[in-house]
Amino acid sequence: MKGIICYYSSTGNTKLACQYIAKHITSVTFDPFNIATDNDLNLAAYEIIGFASSTDFMAPPFLLKQFIDKLPVQNGKLAFVFNTYGLVSGKTLTVLKNWVSAWNLQKYMSIWSYRT
Repeated sequence: MKGIICYYSSTGNTKLACQYIAKHITSVTFDPFNIATDNDLNLAAYEIIGFASSTDFMAPPFLLKQFIDKLPVQNGKLAFVFNTYGLVSGKTLTVLKNWVSAWNLQKYMSIWSYRT
């Protein structure tokens, strides 16, 4: 099974969390995709799509919303979201889940938060 984690990492902690997940979940081969620097995303090749970000003023960065809004609909694919945070996660997970839900994914595997 092939997956991708689309992430934004302002300090590097979210990138580290993505690398950790990719290394330790052995049943899925995850490709990292940095939304701030990478180009040419083709989601057709992936069965699982993850979205990850740091917490920015108690919510996910708006850059991630702009990225999600530009993506084509991927009905029926599995999805997960997670965030990293330093002190307080705020509404990051709730907002991130809502952004991805509006994108019309039909299935969620899980959502979680990492304190870094």
